[in-house]
Amino acid sequence: MGLFGKREQQASHSSPGETFDITISPSAGARSLQFRISRRWVVAGLVAAGVIVLTLIATLLSAGYLLRQAGRVRELRAENVQLRSQLGRLNELESRIQQLDATRRSLMRIVGVEDPEDRPGNDRVEGQKMETPDFAYARAEPDTVVQGEATKAMAHALRHVPLDGPLTRGFGRLGDSGIFHTGIDIAGETGAAVHAAGEGVVSFVGWDEAFGWVLVIAHSARLGTMYGHNSAILVRVGDSIAAGQPVAEVGSTGLSSAPHLHFEVHWVGKAIDPALVFPAFQQDLSFLEGT
Repeated sequence: MGLFGKREQQASHSSPGETFDITISPSAGARSLQFRISRRWVVAGLVAAGVIVLTLIATLLSAGYLLRQAGRVRELRAENVQLRSQLGRLNELESRIQQLDATRRSLMRIVGVEDPEDRPGNDRVEGQKMETPDFAYARAEPDTVVQGEATKAMAHALRHVPLDGPLTRGFGRLGDSGIFHTGIDIAGETGAAVHAAGEGVVSFVGWDEAFGWVLVIAHSARLGTMYGHNSAILVRVGDSIAAGQPVAEVGSTGLSSAPHLHFEVHWVGKAIDPALVFPAFQQDLSFLEGT
């Protein structure tokens, strides 16, 4: 018996549990095909198929995760663009604030006012009622002669009437009394808002025996405005003020018989007629002379 015959004999004596017989029967008349597959190969095929299925599932899960991450990356990029835009606007706003603060400090140095932020313990609380006198207001001497160019400069800087009300006293000498009224008086109700005539820096807040609670705003090195007889002061020395901003409340403090605002315009330390700056005050007040 040859070698080939020995192998067939060994195969024929294999245990039925170690092999699988597969028979394929085509249509009638065709020869049937029979295969014998070892159990080890069947198990190996099933294991391989399982590995392939698990690999496909893991691949699909990974692909889904990557797609979600890609969507999140797009969202983060969009948010990043938006945040950068907002940060740019904040940086621009901060730059403007720094420029305004530098302008305020320069103006204060020009007018010789101490910056309250450089003093310890400054709380900068607005709206605080004045309770006790602290120091006296240095009154300005009158000046009835002002150059035309100076008047134009003042009119350009002062554009807001401080109080809407009737004038009860004008600028000038009061009859034969020898007293010179260095501003104008505007009647108003107690507590009514007094507005800044122009933008500037508060250079004085204090008490005067005649004008009561006084507020002075420096608009430039040469120009200032004074507001007297107030019942309350809403700002403090060193505050930056915008034109038209409420800075005080009408009162009757000091030597006053009724609530009103005493308003002065100072040019190079001299009190001038506010009617030269505000056309609304250019009216005939001769009927008030001697009062």
